[in-house]
Amino acid sequence: MPRLQPDDPGYRHGTTTGYTYGCRCRLCKDAINAYQRERKRLKTRAERTAAAAETALPAQVNLTPEPKPRPAPAPRPAAPIVLVAARAASRRLQALTWMGYTPHELAQHTNFNVDAIWWLLIDPPAGIQYRTDQTITDVFNRLKLQPRSPAGGTPLARGHHRARALAEHHNWIGPFSWDDIDGDPTPPPAHGPKASTVARLQHRIDHLEQLLTEAHTTAEEA
Repeated sequence: MPRLQPDDPGYRHGTTTGYTYGCRCRLCKDAINAYQRERKRLKTRAERTAAAAETALPAQVNLTPEPKPRPAPAPRPAAPIVLVAARAASRRLQALTWMGYTPHELAQHTNFNVDAIWWLLIDPPAGIQYRTDQTITDVFNRLKLQPRSPAGGTPLARGHHRARALAEHHNWIGPFSWDDIDGDPTPPPAHGPKASTVARLQHRIDHLEQLLTEAHTTAEEA
């Protein structure tokens, strides 16, 4: 860029304009130096002011707005526990014991604790949960049609005889001795005519099944 002359339009001798347009006299140099010093001073002042403002704020202050907490969902009401009389369930377990099912076997069939089976057999409460009653009813309806006559001398046979002895000791009766296992106010007599007939039929079924088991074993050995 050519140097400005005093008669050029826009000539400002001794200012930053003169320096910008190429004048390098002492006055123009002083003007540009003064301008740069002032600019540097203002920049430094602005930086110090910003640093002082950041130092004055607590370190833990979060300037971003925090999201509002969502209200906790209302708890779901617990499902009501439906209780039914325990008498029928207890009678069904006693009848299966009369057939030769031990408390341990009944616990396996129902997926209940064996202590709960003993409790329902010997000293049932006034009420039990509906689903417990339904489980025992389902197992009863399935097992009452499966007479048991295990071969003598086996652990299954020993358990069978212990269960039958337990039922006899407590005068429990079989599943087909009841007229209405749910509604009868009292059980039929354990040694009455009907009970004797059922017992004789059960004995004959046990005897026939034992003969079939022995015949099957003999055929396999042959």
